Amino acid sequence: MPNAGKTLTSETTVETRTMEVPLLMQEVYREEKDKLDKSKEFSFIKLYERLLNRQNTEFKKALKLGRLSVESGLNTEGHIMFDRLVWTDLPMARAHFLIGNINHATLELIEKEFVSHLLHRNHTDNILINCIIKPKLAISRQSPGEGLGRILNPIFLPILYEQYLRFHYEMTNLEKVFKIKRPFTYATVDMSSSNRVERFRSLEKVINWSLIAQDNTYTIESINEFITTN
Repeated sequence: MPNAGKTLTSETTVETRTMEVPLLMQEVYREEKDKLDKSKEFSFIKLYERLLNRQNTEFKKALKLGRLSVESGLNTEGHIMFDRLVWTDLPMARAHFLIGNINHATLELIEKEFVSHLLHRNHTDNILINCIIKPKLAISRQSPGEGLGRILNPIFLPILYEQYLRFHYEMTNLEKVFKIKRPFTYATVDMSSSNRVERFRSLEKVINWSLIAQDNTYTIESINEFITTN
C-alpha cells in the first residue's frame, strides 16, 4: 500500500546489512511518471508499457550487478531487494483496471508477466512481501505539502486495499487458486505502527524469517505473534 513505509524501511534494511542491493522500481516509476506528466500525455496504460520495458532491461542488469557484487565480496549475503516490481504488484494493476485507468489487455499482460516470472520458476529463493495498511492511514501519512494524487485519494485507495486483501488470499491459497505449488516464499507484514523503528524491525524480521524458512506461508497474525514473542 502507498505510504506503508516500504521505501524507507527497505533503504534502512539495506543500510544495516552487508548487501549491495538495487532498489529498482521506486525511482523508475517516478522517472517515467514525471516524463509523461511533462509531455502532457499521461495515461496509466503508457506508464505501465514504459515500466515493463524498462523493468525487463533493468531487472536483468540488477541480477548481473548482484552476481558481480557477490563475486567481489561486496554482497556477502547474496540477496537483491526490489522496491515494487510491476509484475509482482498485481493489486495495483487490478485496481487501475477496475477504476478504468487501464484496459484489459494491459492487465492481462501484467498478469502473464507475474505467472512467467514467479509461478513458472523451479527455484524457491524468491521472497514476496506484501506491506499492508488501511486507506485512511495511508492518507494520514501523506505530507501536507504533497496533497492527494491519482493514487493517494479516498476514491482509489479503498479499491486498492481490497485488491491487496484479494492478493493475500491468492498467495496464501496459491495451490487452490493457480493449481500449482507455490515456488516462492510469501509474507504479509502489518505496517500500521506509527513508530518507524517498529516498522523497520517488523519488515527486517520478516525478511530474516523468510530466508530461514522458505517453505512456509505467513499471515499478519503469525508474523505479529513471531515479532511479539521473539
